[in-house]
Amino acid sequence: MQNVEQLLCKMVWSQLQSMGLFTPTHPVVDLSSNIGLSALYRRWLQETLTVMARNHYVQQEDNVYRAVDPTLLDSTSLWREWKTETAEWLADRNRSAMVDLLDAALRSLPDILSGRVPATDILFPGSSMALVEGVYKHNPVADYFNEVLADTLIAYLQERLKQKPDASLRIFEIGAGTGGTSAMVFEKLKPYQKHIREYCYSDLSKAFLLHAEREYGQENPFLTYRIFNVQDTVLAQSIDAGSYDVVIAANVLHATPNIRQTLRNAKAILKNRGLLLLNEISSNNLFSHLTFGLLEGWWLYDDPELRIDGCPALLPQTWQRVLESENFQNVIFMAEDQHGLGQQIIAAESDGVIRQMQAPAVLPIESTEREFMFTNKEAVISSVKIEANSAAASGDLTSQTLQAVKEILGKAIKLSPDRIESETSFEKYGIDSILQVSFIRELEQLTGELPKTVLFEHPNAQELVSYLLDHHKEALQRRFALSISNVAEHKHKTPAKPLAAFKQEEPERRVPPVFHESPSPASLVRPNRFLKTHEVASFDIKSGSSGKTAAHEQHERRNEPRYDERNDPTNDGANDIAIIGISGRYPQSESLEELWQHLQAGRNCITEAPKERWRNSLVRRLSAEERPIQEMRQIYGGFLKEIDRFDYQLFGTGRQQVMEMTPELRLLLEVVWETFEHAGYGRLRLNDVQNKSSKGVAVFVGNMYNQYFWSIPSLKQAVLSSNGTDWHLANRVSHFFNLTGPSMAVSSACSSSMTAIHLACESLKQGSCSMAIAGGINLTLDESKFEVLARANLLGSGQESRSFGDGNGLIPGEGVGAVLLKPLAMALRDGDPIHAVIKSSAANHSGGRQMYTAPDPKQQARLMEDSLRLAHIDPATIGYVESAANGSPLGDSIEVIALQQAFAQFTDKKQFCSLGSIKSNFGHLEAASGISQLTKVVLQLKHGALVPTLHATPINPNIKLGNTAFYLQETGEPWKQIQDPGSGKDLPRRSMINSFGAGGAYTNLIVEEYTLESPSNARGLVTSPQEFLIIFSAKTKWSFCSISRKCEAC
Repeated sequence: MQNVEQLLCKMVWSQLQSMGLFTPTHPVVDLSSNIGLSALYRRWLQETLTVMARNHYVQQEDNVYRAVDPTLLDSTSLWREWKTETAEWLADRNRSAMVDLLDAALRSLPDILSGRVPATDILFPGSSMALVEGVYKHNPVADYFNEVLADTLIAYLQERLKQKPDASLRIFEIGAGTGGTSAMVFEKLKPYQKHIREYCYSDLSKAFLLHAEREYGQENPFLTYRIFNVQDTVLAQSIDAGSYDVVIAANVLHATPNIRQTLRNAKAILKNRGLLLLNEISSNNLFSHLTFGLLEGWWLYDDPELRIDGCPALLPQTWQRVLESENFQNVIFMAEDQHGLGQQIIAAESDGVIRQMQAPAVLPIESTEREFMFTNKEAVISSVKIEANSAAASGDLTSQTLQAVKEILGKAIKLSPDRIESETSFEKYGIDSILQVSFIRELEQLTGELPKTVLFEHPNAQELVSYLLDHHKEALQRRFALSISNVAEHKHKTPAKPLAAFKQEEPERRVPPVFHESPSPASLVRPNRFLKTHEVASFDIKSGSSGKTAAHEQHERRNEPRYDERNDPTNDGANDIAIIGISGRYPQSESLEELWQHLQAGRNCITEAPKERWRNSLVRRLSAEERPIQEMRQIYGGFLKEIDRFDYQLFGTGRQQVMEMTPELRLLLEVVWETFEHAGYGRLRLNDVQNKSSKGVAVFVGNMYNQYFWSIPSLKQAVLSSNGTDWHLANRVSHFFNLTGPSMAVSSACSSSMTAIHLACESLKQGSCSMAIAGGINLTLDESKFEVLARANLLGSGQESRSFGDGNGLIPGEGVGAVLLKPLAMALRDGDPIHAVIKSSAANHSGGRQMYTAPDPKQQARLMEDSLRLAHIDPATIGYVESAANGSPLGDSIEVIALQQAFAQFTDKKQFCSLGSIKSNFGHLEAASGISQLTKVVLQLKHGALVPTLHATPINPNIKLGNTAFYLQETGEPWKQIQDPGSGKDLPRRSMINSFGAGGAYTNLIVEEYTLESPSNARGLVTSPQEFLIIFSAKTKWSFCSISRKCEAC
């Protein structure tokens, strides 16, 4: 039989070639380049290519791999060969389950690696455990090691019974998964059931807990179930420390970031002299790499010095060393002579010392760790049918749909539908990435095909029902078209007993299958203490009918009259804010003129990081003393030039003081100076404005990183400098220019500069200032930021930022920009240049419906709707949306969904609004993203042109624009004006801008071009060519020449 590794290498090579790698036209792969690979799988690919080099497929030089023979393999004949070879393996009980899992993974490898399909969808198809389960049990190797572990547990139990005949054990299994080890343990424990007080079956996913209850619960009455993450402290998960006699962990502890911390958390569960039993992999093999290596947990580890090269496994001697360093005693390897089979069984005894990080103090709350009984299943099914049919008889489609959703959810998590609250998130009920698949599949039986992101977009039953009614009403009506006679017939056949009679616990099941969750059980979620009174359904006592719920209200909003700005009496422009000055510096763009040239030409300004940028990196030097951080020879991003340069003489700053100023502050001072210059405001005129109005000029600056001290060679000076934060940015600007209005730094992650602009607009509207500088800055002063983004699976690969495209993450960029803002009426009065008008600004937060870093389409849509209403304009008159899209497969598609939801509240028009993103040119400028977006829009308004968005083809597969208001702006073209439907006159060009922060801080602007309606609107307007004397002054010859060159370019 052909060597297994050689055949697997051929299969993998063929699949890599199908992705365009190592082909005759692309024989070389640089791991730092854009190869269409999800950031999650970079380490996977590196290990794969190490195996390929060992088998002579590639030659390696640093991070560059060259195909030895790039000739394309014939995939058809190769799959035939695979089928022939694996037929023999399938007949081998030792290999059959492994072959099935390998086959599934290999066939879907390109989709998994590109991020189009989660690996969990392949390894757990339809939420089924069948593929994985066979690997961990029912094969001789797995069964052997499981039996060794189980026998060790029985020996421990027997020894305890000798000492105390009535002893009873509490056992805790970490990451029990499909139960490969558990099943063997349960079998061995049968003669000792009365001595098992509790066996807690834990895992990260409720899907595994439900599987365990279904497979093992009936015969093992001591079972309880708990969501548990061994990476977190037991105190944070409401587990009493030192309360269990035995902890079992089979093939799980290696899949954690820090093995020492993991062992401390596992040890914290154990009593003094409690027993830790581990079943762990002991080698790096290709089967595990091509299957379980595709799961995120495989690559979580950040202590590679303890792991076997290329995988998270630990050698036996490493396990012994680490266990003993954590004060485990009597470390024994129970099957030492069989380590060559790739597994190891380890037994160790706790010394009783528990090391846990101090949990934060919290207010005492009512205990939520309660138990519930599973009721008689037939009775539950009967009661569900009665409730469903009763709802059908009522003719209330919303109630019918809500009941159906609750039934499907209840079936998935083994919870009675009447205990499911409509506004509680699916996540809190334990619906994770594995259970989502089966949940959506069941929903599709009612509605037909649904988007794979439907539970993400609508994360609770109430919102899901509203969506289903909006988009699948006809299918639901057909599904619930039950006649009254059918209902009556069903009721007639139902025993005439009260429903409660069907819900009494069976006496033989007095020990309930308990699902403990942290911080509260999914089965017993407490009522929402933040529930608004208007969201509670009312009930009319006289009529006996219920009032509208929030779901009804959301559904009926679509029937509200469309907005007509011509008939809006509040649309007087009193709150309009004029942009009277603007400046900025962006990648490869030292001026806005250069910026426009790059945008118009559709240039990609992302480059490799400047070689000298991080030569003084303190983080790199300190890390090298312990262990080097992962080497990334090629880092791509949008970088500013000469960030270490500063015209200190212009600002009257001494050399020593300059060294104490961060690069962010230096650049910001220069750009604010240029912004005032652009608006025609010198120091004297600024003082005059502040003196006349008695209101000062405000400063609002967005920033999110403070990395300067990491580049200071002196460790002592770095520590001292690290005490500063970004407050000084705004304050220093106010101080230098003698600005006396509000001055604040804003840090809301990627929306920082847009939020700063929003706060400036609000301050102007409230009369807190006469003018306002607003903007932001973003610099990358240490390469560790790229490592952090990569570990969080946020970093995109290569040299292209693929907004709306089939990308795999963001490419960071740098930038600094500012605008000078003033109420439009005041700007007209004072004869200021007006570059654009901000019609509205709005900000909100995603709240707690989703995971912390996950985008929330509902709140994004609500933000846009609020902004449209504040602007008093019809969205059908908006011709362009500058999107927050940064190349994130999920984030980009969620924003498009939110945009469509918002626009659909006001207009039914399709394909009229252009969609684009400046991030495709420069990458994601993070804190400076918003100001760069606004700058692009202002330049497009100035030139009456729309510029192309780059790298959007192929489009993100989750984005469907065909039936929406939007189309992608992939070419440059004139920005055509939209006509007023009543008068037929051209309306001002209008744009919406979205800026979304990673933590859920969302901001939106609506901007319109300023059109001069009357010559009297601008004081001193020059209507014919004239000659003027322009006087230049500067403190140095270099500065004077620089000013002259800028004027010549104008």
